[in-house]
Amino acid sequence: MMTREKRREIVRYLIFGLLTTVVALTSYQLMEWLLMPGLGEKSYLLSNLISWVAAVSFAYVTNKLFVFGHKSWAPRVVAREASSFAAARLATLGLDQGLCFLFFAPLRPLFSAPMARLTEWLATRAGALGLPFPALTPSLPESLYRVLVKYILIQILIIVANYALSRMLVFRENKKPRAASEP
Repeated sequence: MMTREKRREIVRYLIFGLLTTVVALTSYQLMEWLLMPGLGEKSYLLSNLISWVAAVSFAYVTNKLFVFGHKSWAPRVVAREASSFAAARLATLGLDQGLCFLFFAPLRPLFSAPMARLTEWLATRAGALGLPFPALTPSLPESLYRVLVKYILIQILIIVANYALSRMLVFRENKKPRAASEP
């Protein structure tokens, strides 16, 4: 059975995971706006990489302090934690990039028609309610698809993998408490 403290840790992780996702989404969208005109359709890979750096930096500090309660800023501790945190996040970046490529290249044709129908349905419902909705353009279903796949489906998988790696490799609990005289 899960202890009360473990449940609290998971809730804190989910809260800061959500905030990390906001950092990632915001930086990703900003990079898409800046890079899309020059790089075209391949901008998503560079945008994803830059958003990853911003999100990992935010996540390391918030996980260390608020989720797992590791307060030490001793250089040796930070070097071990930061390097293992970065390595774990590099592993999930590989997963993220692979899934991104899979969903944005080979699998995209499977989703093009459903996304166009979903976009049209949303526009119709929004119009009926008098709500503004972006004009239906060929790029709107693609943008909606990217958001739904990248920041919902893929991010859920990444958050679960990141928690497991952070708990098992980076911020693992000591099996026995050290005596006050130990370094």
